[in-house]
Amino acid sequence: MANRIGYRNFTVVPYTRRGYWTEVKDQLGSLVDRVYLQCYAGGDHNAHKEALDEWAAAMGGMHLDPGLWCRHGDDCGKDRTPDQVREKLRTWADAGAKMSGGFIWYYDDIRKCERKTGFTAEQYAEAVKTATAKPLLHS
Repeated sequence: MANRIGYRNFTVVPYTRRGYWTEVKDQLGSLVDRVYLQCYAGGDHNAHKEALDEWAAAMGGMHLDPGLWCRHGDDCGKDRTPDQVREKLRTWADAGAKMSGGFIWYYDDIRKCERKTGFTAEQYAEAVKTATAKPLLHS
């Protein structure tokens, strides 16, 4: 139906309820063009290669874009620096996780904490880019 009414693509952003999201993907088929997998907050349990592999299989073998949370919190001391993001994504890529990239949650926190931490949106973007460069990714 979605295709008939003009939708060309869908992106899903699951973090739990794999069975539900598998049904969504199965019903939408090739209209699902990307899977952003939350690996922070409620999706912390996805932050390891085995979970990435399970989600990729559940999504019909699609490569994932796992998301990590930048520095945040009242003191900007929670979660990851750009170097920690790079290391985590690279570890998964080197282990053969089916990844096509990654993402950072959440731009407002980057901006809020930039003065305190010195970490910029550009640094986080570069961390994702270098960690998921095509020669590192596995098919």
